[in-house]
Amino acid sequence: MFRFGGAITQVLLVAAVFFWGIGTPPLSLGAEGPHIERIILSDADEHLVVYFRLEDAFLNKETNQVIQAGIRTDFTFQAELLQVRALLPAQTLAKVELKKSISYDPLSGKYTVKTRGTGEPAATTTSNLILAQYLMTEVSDLKISPMAKLKKGATYRVRLRAVIHKPEIPPNFKYKLIIAPRDLVTDWYEVEIER
Repeated sequence: MFRFGGAITQVLLVAAVFFWGIGTPPLSLGAEGPHIERIILSDADEHLVVYFRLEDAFLNKETNQVIQAGIRTDFTFQAELLQVRALLPAQTLAKVELKKSISYDPLSGKYTVKTRGTGEPAATTTSNLILAQYLMTEVSDLKISPMAKLKKGATYRVRLRAVIHKPEIPPNFKYKLIIAPRDLVTDWYEVEIER
């Protein structure tokens, strides 16, 4: 457990996360396939914010083939804030969704990554596949809740998961595919904090 508040606490937390791997899920949650790593919580601009990365999102051969064929693929990142209570079930205080999509234009050789759900929609275009994949899997400064909503001395749980949605395949191609891709959903990854 750690307490928000002082700048020294925040610096020590960030140092611990980077140097010792604290904040990554237990080994039992790190199964093969897409999974969430490098979870960092902070209290920036009087909000509880989270940073994390979706690892191994592009290991699925079908996902990569669909993207290279020019079909848009969507990711949804879900974050929940719950207040942990001793004798009662945890109370959900906030739910946030961040949506990202990647599309490839085979004629220009460029990838477009769009982000929706945190203020103004943003779009980035690049010809670098590695950069496009990074933009799709990196979540930075996702605001979950105002800090004023969190009571001093209470325990909270932040839950995170990602969904890689099956692509919307055009109707004239549906009959040519033998195996259609399906949604890939990670486990919920949880971090408890004390205010």
